[in-house]
Amino acid sequence: MGDYKKQNDFDFTLEAVSSTLKNFDKIENPSRSLNFFMGFDGYIDSLYNMVKNRKNVKEFEIYESMKDFGQKIVDTAGSSISIERAFKKEIGGGFAPNMARAIGKMAPIAQVDLFGALGYPNINPIFKKLPSNVELHSIGTPGETLALEFSDGKVMSQDFGGIFELDWKVVISRIGGRDKLISAFEKADAIGNGHWSLMPFMSSYFNHFLSDILPNVSNLKKKLFFLDPADLTKRSDGDIKEMLSLLKNINDLIPVVLSVNDREVIDISRALNLKEQLSLEKNNPTSYLSAGKQINSALNFNYFVIHDPHFASISGVEQSNNFHYWITEGFTSKPKYTVAAGDHFNAGLLNALLLEMTPLESCVIANAATAIFVRTGQSPSPKELKRFIFHYFDYINQDIDKFKIN
Repeated sequence: MGDYKKQNDFDFTLEAVSSTLKNFDKIENPSRSLNFFMGFDGYIDSLYNMVKNRKNVKEFEIYESMKDFGQKIVDTAGSSISIERAFKKEIGGGFAPNMARAIGKMAPIAQVDLFGALGYPNINPIFKKLPSNVELHSIGTPGETLALEFSDGKVMSQDFGGIFELDWKVVISRIGGRDKLISAFEKADAIGNGHWSLMPFMSSYFNHFLSDILPNVSNLKKKLFFLDPADLTKRSDGDIKEMLSLLKNINDLIPVVLSVNDREVIDISRALNLKEQLSLEKNNPTSYLSAGKQINSALNFNYFVIHDPHFASISGVEQSNNFHYWITEGFTSKPKYTVAAGDHFNAGLLNALLLEMTPLESCVIANAATAIFVRTGQSPSPKELKRFIFHYFDYINQDIDKFKIN
């Protein structure tokens, strides 16, 4: 730890890692079993590398960067091109299944109720591979995602399939009625929602939550309402402002955790007309130093989180005090997997917050969860989280691209 130098005035990485290790027993030996509600999507994800050159049947070179792959397409415009894809794996994905998988592994004694598009009327067997502490409740037919992975990001092409059928009437009917959803929210410690930008009816869900569901749920102040909005470039500024307004109303009833990536911060700042206050540059972490603090001064959520391969920041309000912290991530320039990296961050964050880790400590847990996942493609156990955090600064300083899952 002694070699780490703080990167900015908001950097609490040193203190946070030390504190997380001291208090890790809350993660490893939780005092109670949590319940998570996760909804409402579901996809069958097929992951691929894109082949640049092939030497023979077994040996080939892949496109490492999105930029190189994109340039190849640009250079071929006006003609045609054939690019081979090399299969990596197929998995039951989407926000809700990925969060359920990650939480199920990181919190073995927790119960996860997954209400998603898992196959209707019969659940697709691919989702039955989720951890045993995940209970499946299917409300529709999954979409399909063709995911192209690169060292600097991913391209996800979706066929939304049955996702577009999931308006409020269909969701409530297939859940089993309004009272069934109220009961599920009642027993939940966290109510997780994603991905808003890809779910055309999710704002209507929020309106119904406000009018008919949350007022009938007790102990809301002791729960968390979580949203990962996903790629906001798909939605208009008006849609984004409406979603944020609904979340502010929800935050009056139940603490909201809004978790976004670096690109989504730019879209939110534009929708809120904060672009003159914020000068955000993609792939430039230093331009995000105070972004969360400035944005949440307009939103006033309990927790507003920005995550990026290089850092996480968390801003919010606790006991009437505003806070804004930065935690450096154990970045690797050679990730093995990128699809579901954000979901692993969010799962680690949400679990830690509910287990009464501080916002700082929760970001360390979240960073460790996603760092392990991008190196292995697997969800970590509590012991694996602890081992990574014990060597946290080695991963910051040395760009280590490997981690062993036991």
